[in-house]
Amino acid sequence: MTAAPPPVPARFGPLAGAAIGTLLLMNVYAPQALLPLLAREFGLSTATVGTAIGSTTLAIALASPVAGLLADAFGRRRVMLWAFALLLLPCLGAVYASSFTALNVARFAQGLLIPLVSVAITAYLAEETPPVPWAVT
Repeated sequence: MTAAPPPVPARFGPLAGAAIGTLLLMNVYAPQALLPLLAREFGLSTATVGTAIGSTTLAIALASPVAGLLADAFGRRRVMLWAFALLLLPCLGAVYASSFTALNVARFAQGLLIPLVSVAITAYLAEETPPVPWAVT
């Protein structure tokens, strides 16, 4: 009878990963509820203001293929933490945007950083956290 190996202490647990994932999705989709307000504020049609969501999605699509390469090259944890910290800058830029163009640029910048966090966190959690007892292998 062999003893089970001791659990690996996780510095960054799955619950924190779930919280970060939720915050990332909120960055992408929370502004949808504000589209009518943004249309009035900037004097644009709702369809035009909808590009604020599309610009983030486009940037995510463009940055996703590179995100894994950067996470492998510089370390998953480092890339994840730096990208999450840097995400504050475009978020503040979006909040204080005085024009629709500035808002779209800030939202695009958010989309460039989001894959760095999401790709790195997925790989990091898979490698660093012990499997749950009920997982099917």
